[in-house]
Amino acid sequence: MNLLAFETATEHMTLALQFNEALWAMEMDNDARHSKFLLPKIEELLADAGASFTDLDGVVVGIGPGGFTGLRIGLAVAQGLSLAHQIPIYPVSSLLNVASACVGVEQALVVMDARMGEVYTQSFERTVTGAERHNQWRAIDDAQVLSPADVKLPEHHDNLAVVGSGLSVYKEVFLKVFKSEVTAWNPDLMPTASQALVLREQAVDAWALQPNYVRNNVTH
Repeated sequence: MNLLAFETATEHMTLALQFNEALWAMEMDNDARHSKFLLPKIEELLADAGASFTDLDGVVVGIGPGGFTGLRIGLAVAQGLSLAHQIPIYPVSSLLNVASACVGVEQALVVMDARMGEVYTQSFERTVTGAERHNQWRAIDDAQVLSPADVKLPEHHDNLAVVGSGLSVYKEVFLKVFKSEVTAWNPDLMPTASQALVLREQAVDAWALQPNYVRNNVTH
C-alpha cells in the first residue's frame, strides 16, 4: 500500500510516505506554524518520492491527545485528502505512538507535556512476544490530562519504561516519584509519522474521524 502519514499533535511535526515499498520521512519543529507548513511539506515529500496524491491508498494521522491547533490542522488535512481522492483514513493514538517506540520493556507509561502545568498520560503493555513485539501494544487505561503530581504508575508494573516530553518539563516531580521503580527512562520519545504507519489498524471515512483532545480548553 502507498500511504501518507503525518503527526501534528506536538510541536515536533513529522511526515512519512510509504511508496512502492520504500519509506520517505521528514520532520520539523514549528509548533503553531503547522498550518503554514503541513501541506507544502506533504507536496515536497511526494515530489521527493516521485509520487502524487493519486498514487495514495490511504492517509495515516495522529489523533492526539495533543495541542488543539496542531490536531485540528492535521485532521482537517487528512479529511480533505480523503474526500478529494476517495481514500480511507487510519487514525492512530499519539500516546500509543510514543509507547510503541519503547524497546526492551513490557510496559510503558507515557507522559507528554500538555502545557498549562499538566501532562497527557496513559499506560500501555505488550500483548505478544516474538518477532512482532515492536508494534503489539494495548492500552491499560484511558488517556488523561493530569497534574504531574497526580500521575500514577500502573497498579501492577514490571519492566516498565516511563517516557515522553513531560519527563523533561517536570523532571523534579517525576524523578522523585518514579525513577527508582522503573526499568527505563526516556524524555526524548515523541510521536512520529513513521511509527504511525506501523500502528495503523482500522480505517475510517473522513466524516468519522475524531480527535482525542482529552480536554477542550486548550489554546495551543
